[in-house]
Amino acid sequence: MSQPIVSETASPDSMEVEEILPFERKPLTAADIILAKELLFDKYTLKDEYPYQDTVRSFKWDAIRKCLAFIENLQYDANRWAIFQNYKNVNREAPLVRKYTQNVYRRITDTLGVERYQSVPLYLPSDTLVPERYGRDGALVSFLGETGSFYRVSPVSIEGEWWVPRRYVKLLSDSTQFNHVVVVDRGDQNIATLERLEEGTWAIRSMNPATTGMHRPPYAQETPLGMFVVQQKKSRMVFLKDRRLCTVCQPLHQRSLYSRGAGQRASHGDD
Repeated sequence: MSQPIVSETASPDSMEVEEILPFERKPLTAADIILAKELLFDKYTLKDEYPYQDTVRSFKWDAIRKCLAFIENLQYDANRWAIFQNYKNVNREAPLVRKYTQNVYRRITDTLGVERYQSVPLYLPSDTLVPERYGRDGALVSFLGETGSFYRVSPVSIEGEWWVPRRYVKLLSDSTQFNHVVVVDRGDQNIATLERLEEGTWAIRSMNPATTGMHRPPYAQETPLGMFVVQQKKSRMVFLKDRRLCTVCQPLHQRSLYSRGAGQRASHGDD
């Protein structure tokens, strides 16, 4: 535990404590993050920049440093973490939100485009009868407390306090730390895994190609943006409708943070 900083002033008779100032940690910035390339997985490894058809793709290390600084700073807050859970509606289909529409996949979505399927209902504290919007399965949230049958949470990627029925929230242990991060770039179609060595220092464990989803109704959907907690390990991903089979190149660390980059899916058909 960090000790308070004590400022003292001398007096003729004794040393008097003038003021006790709490220690304030300076938040890390991207410039504070050190990346060390210490690969543990060396199959299909890409370089920092690499040719692809008629262009050049790359790993966006500056953007990744910003993400890592954000994650480091999150963990210094006095938070208890939790995860939204409703994979394949296992905890019950979310109720209809106040304002909803139907997308090109003929699925119900909120006004921000988040589908009802596999999502979690988010209620405003002022109205716990009808949810205002949906939260995605796997989203990381800060646990604020509980009221009746609801947990009060603050999602990392959504502003404000929201109330969520308990069945949709998994509380993590007080000792939870996020030391493994997987970053997926939708634009340049690559994936990097990183491991925290110490404050501000991360090891790059792998740099590989990735294939993210495409917006191609009625089946294929683009990979959503956001920060998610990896909850399962799978040796392969099966696409049942369009009969494609994708084998995951490597297992992901359980309880890692999975961050999807903000680029757009490339239009090349053979990505």
